[in-house]
Amino acid sequence: MTKGPKQLLPRLREVREDLFDAVRQVSRPAWIWIVGVFYPEVTVNLELDKLLRQAIELGEAIQGQGKAEASTQFTEFATVAAQDPGVSFTLLGLGGSLLLVLIFGTPLLLATSRLFAGLASCARRDAWAQTPSPSLAHIWARGEGMSMSSFGLSVLLGLMKATAILLLVGAPVLFFQGVLTGGGLEEHGALLAVIYLPIAGVLILYSLVMGALHQLALHSLVENRRGMTSALRHAWRLLRVNSTLSVAYVLMELACVLVLTLSVAAVGLTTSFICLLAPATIFLSLMLYGFTGVLRAAFWSRAYRRLGGATSGDRLGGVGLSPGQS
Repeated sequence: MTKGPKQLLPRLREVREDLFDAVRQVSRPAWIWIVGVFYPEVTVNLELDKLLRQAIELGEAIQGQGKAEASTQFTEFATVAAQDPGVSFTLLGLGGSLLLVLIFGTPLLLATSRLFAGLASCARRDAWAQTPSPSLAHIWARGEGMSMSSFGLSVLLGLMKATAILLLVGAPVLFFQGVLTGGGLEEHGALLAVIYLPIAGVLILYSLVMGALHQLALHSLVENRRGMTSALRHAWRLLRVNSTLSVAYVLMELACVLVLTLSVAAVGLTTSFICLLAPATIFLSLMLYGFTGVLRAAFWSRAYRRLGGATSGDRLGGVGLSPGQS
């Protein structure tokens, strides 16, 4: 068990070695970098102003301030639709487009989730040693039977994030509606800072925890062929029991995101003076994102092991390694 801030610096050194080892493992370019472009990451939403404005609109709708205007607009639209048959065809077209999105989008999301699971399975050190730089077909095969669980895991965590934003940002709007309306964001900035900065801090911490949970739960899911809720509970136990080591992994993940952002910005700045290099900018940026995604899978595979998670190669019946072992 690794607890206490005094243990953070030594743990960061250990985690740094895991990161360098993962870089050496996945540094060879491969087609699986395509999957890495979309691989889940630990993200933090700092657009508090945008969240506040959305929350104000939500509060107005709840309190009925926008009902009269919405009712008027709906009445006008219904009148136009009744007089103009073209509008009815437009509505049918929109409905058909939505149906097509559901028909073709759902299989695409399930296929992407299967590739995520396959990449997480192949990123383990011993699995990678057996098949260095695995192909897309190989990670597709490794993800067999885990499409629904991987997709459900993403949906469940997304709903948890949305619920947290609704409660932490939307609920206070109902109590401070008088301050927030009538140009409140501009006229009462100091008061809003006092109200929402602590909430922003909680949201940041919550986002970091959700991101780490997603990474560990995905590896728990593929290593033990368990369901999404069981994988989430397992990931939470790993985070809670090994809190200091978990913080070290999250901090190193954020450092990787910062380096990626600066690298993409540097590539864009370097090629911005020559218009013909715009396609090269897009290609190099996608390469950076793809490499970072595959690196993230390998890095959190090591985190899962070091935090005590068991893998399919263990003979201990799910006991796993003790924290600090690799």
